[in-house]
Amino acid sequence: MHSPLFSATSVCLALTLLSSCASPEVDAEPRPLRSLGAWVTYWDFANGLQRVDGTPGAVDQAFLFLADLDADGRPGVSRADLDAGRVAGRLRAEGVATWLTAVNDRRDPRGKASLKDSTVIHELLADPGKRAAHRRALVELAMGHGVSGLDVDYENLQPADRDAFSAFVRELEADLSARDLRLSVTVQPKSQESRSVGPGAADWAQLCGSADRLQIMLYNLHNARTPPGPLATRSWIASVLAYAASQCPPGRVVPVLKMGAMDWGPRGFKELQHADLPGLLAARKGDVARDPDGSSAFFHYDAPDGDHTVYYEDAASLLDKVAWLQELGYDSVVLWSLGREDPEILPGLRARKAYQTRISSDAPTPQPE
Repeated sequence: MHSPLFSATSVCLALTLLSSCASPEVDAEPRPLRSLGAWVTYWDFANGLQRVDGTPGAVDQAFLFLADLDADGRPGVSRADLDAGRVAGRLRAEGVATWLTAVNDRRDPRGKASLKDSTVIHELLADPGKRAAHRRALVELAMGHGVSGLDVDYENLQPADRDAFSAFVRELEADLSARDLRLSVTVQPKSQESRSVGPGAADWAQLCGSADRLQIMLYNLHNARTPPGPLATRSWIASVLAYAASQCPPGRVVPVLKMGAMDWGPRGFKELQHADLPGLLAARKGDVARDPDGSSAFFHYDAPDGDHTVYYEDAASLLDKVAWLQELGYDSVVLWSLGREDPEILPGLRARKAYQTRISSDAPTPQPE
């Protein structure tokens, strides 16, 4: 059975102990969803592009998750065979802005990746010469692939690198702007100032003063290190966005939602694809339920190793979250990532964009008094 969905206001009233729920305020008239972005990753490249092509008009910002670092910290594309430049050109011709996402995954000479390597970024940031060379290489990579902008997704950085990272982003924005390219910075979530690894290295006020977009990952509230629970709840998202609103001017913050499924069992945690769910649902114990604080779906099922709990985002929960974010005043959303999600998500969001466009165009033209 499905639990009733709550508005942003009712969630905040119900959670009066969470003081940050009072902000950001809900707009009296929600903004239309003006922009929908999504990542296309190198491991799901064909499937991700198929989602974009199969739902024309849904995604207008495509983030190509392709750039990482070699053993010496030089940026390059992880899969040259994917011909990202050609893909970017085709998408641009179809009205889709393209971004190249650079992540701090470091590959050794054999191609094995060290994910979210903070050491290589520390070495680059600490040396002005290396920092400048790294910026030049990123700009050249973006220019060479014909994208509209560069998205920097450097995660798990050390808090001691906070000021150097802010300076790097400020300098990178100037370099990109000189080439008529835009800059996005994707950051890990926090609801207050932090000195923790990852969130503590990102000074949101400084980053928002430099980048065109600060994309905040609004997920992983529950993960491999926690008990079962949703990727994100409304109250938690509200607390993160409230802090962002205290640091950034309106229009710079872009929420990022994850379209995922997670399975907790006696032997640990694993991520699932949406296509994995029908088989598990056949063995479920009881009805599929929804978390009242965000509408994420969940169920339990029996397996040979014991009882499992699955939480997942589907079209209903994603549409609900996006509509709620619109009520909060956010008119752009980015999705992580295409190719393994509920295939009804993009058609549902496209229909919402088309509906709002139609309402706007059908509105009566104000007459002069």
